[in-house]
Amino acid sequence: MEAVFGDFNKRMTKRMISDDKNKIFRIPYCVEQLNHYTGGGAEAGEYYLALGDTGTGKSTLLVSNGVEAARRGFNVLHVQAEGTKRQIETRYDQCWTAMTRSELANIPDMEGEEWEERLAKFEKVVKAISGEIYIESFTSFEKRPNVRDVRELIKNFRKKG
Repeated sequence: MEAVFGDFNKRMTKRMISDDKNKIFRIPYCVEQLNHYTGGGAEAGEYYLALGDTGTGKSTLLVSNGVEAARRGFNVLHVQAEGTKRQIETRYDQCWTAMTRSELANIPDMEGEEWEERLAKFEKVVKAISGEIYIESFTSFEKRPNVRDVRELIKNFRKKG
């Protein structure tokens, strides 16, 4: 087990190594100011947890970062502790299509030229995304996920490739 403070110098040295195979790879956030404060984004392979009050933008930030990572060719595992998989899929659809929830709901009503334009735009965006986003949602109020549950989920995710 590594100590947070005791291993600080070792971690800092590792970060400064110029050899590419040992250099920490970062995935940029969708918010430039976060990239500035984090030295270029999230470290690849790390776990991130967003905590805050309801309605403060936690899910919006994580979904935006997930889409950005997928655009850059990374696979993303989004673990949702509350809400359904469908709710999170809708958030991702809103983000990558730049459509509101209302517009997504009204897609069946779109016709003709409007629909053709939207469809062409969607196809172009999807072709540009080389990574994939996977969603796991814990919807049962009886069993909230704990760290062990999430680690097991990630372990199984990595095994599948």
